[in-house]
Amino acid sequence: MAKVLAGLMIVLLAVSGAARGEVVRDLYAATVPVEDRGGAALTGAAGLALAQVLVKVSGSREVLREPSIKEALRNARREVQQYAYLPPAGEDERRRVRMEFDGTAVTELVLAAGVPIWTANRPAVLVWLVLEGASGKYFATAETAPQVVSALREVFAERGLPLRLPLYDLGDTAAISPQDVWRLDTTALADASARYDAEHVVGARLATSADGAWRGDWAYLDGSQRRDLAIQGSSTRDYLRQGVAAIADRLAARYAVVASDSDATNVMVRVSGVEEYADFATIVSWLQELEVVQRAAVTRIAGDRLELLLRARADASDLATLITLNDRLQPTTPAITGTALEYQWLR
Repeated sequence: MAKVLAGLMIVLLAVSGAARGEVVRDLYAATVPVEDRGGAALTGAAGLALAQVLVKVSGSREVLREPSIKEALRNARREVQQYAYLPPAGEDERRRVRMEFDGTAVTELVLAAGVPIWTANRPAVLVWLVLEGASGKYFATAETAPQVVSALREVFAERGLPLRLPLYDLGDTAAISPQDVWRLDTTALADASARYDAEHVVGARLATSADGAWRGDWAYLDGSQRRDLAIQGSSTRDYLRQGVAAIADRLAARYAVVASDSDATNVMVRVSGVEEYADFATIVSWLQELEVVQRAAVTRIAGDRLELLLRARADASDLATLITLNDRLQPTTPAITGTALEYQWLR
């Protein structure tokens, strides 16, 4: 046992987990407009930036309604760790400032407010976007519509949602056409997305109307379910922001958990099929990085079976939901046995 644990600690420093979800790297940072470099403008920008970060961390704008959060926003500048001014970008000609906040302080703020918290490990969304122009319908790519794609990336980042874009190579163009996406053809979208192993897929169409508004529709495929959205925006960014917000809200409702800011619980996790030191390290590291997990302690190793005791601010059911983002941890039947979680490790 001692040799196994010693090897585990060494490998733990170098190995990271492979998961269906992706880790959002800038969860506690935000870029917002700022009028000038004066103190008053910076204070106002800090409130906007912290609000954006809190929405990312909780997964919903409802967090901004909490009295304790409103108070924190009034004093947001004291929570800024560092900031940098940026030039204008896209349609917005205003100056911008990027602010970074202390992750621990933000997490504690959300926990104290009693609102859900969404861990940094989140499912990616594959987006097929088609525009209509004078020459017809075409895929929005970095070459055909650089400003639209840039805005799409920024809006996804605002909500802390990982974005995946198709390659639009010969394989894609053989599988799906701009007309298929424009029709929001479920079968075509699902078939073309299969090569990306994407669980969450969006087909979107966008065009401008005579009054200058941006109008379009989104089809959001979540496994076997489909949700349709009709969107109208005053600008490209406004249009995209509404669509992304609807998807982020839906995903947060599934994966965000209401964690306790004081009481932690012990949850046993048992994993079979763990044969190498690297496997041990990957599992422990991935679980330890979940924001609601305070500690992941290895309690027993027997053959290919690993047992860990998690000290967490979430119950077994909520932890099981979060662990679904790691496709190498396959739940047994049933996955939850009392307060223990049972999994099979896929190598």
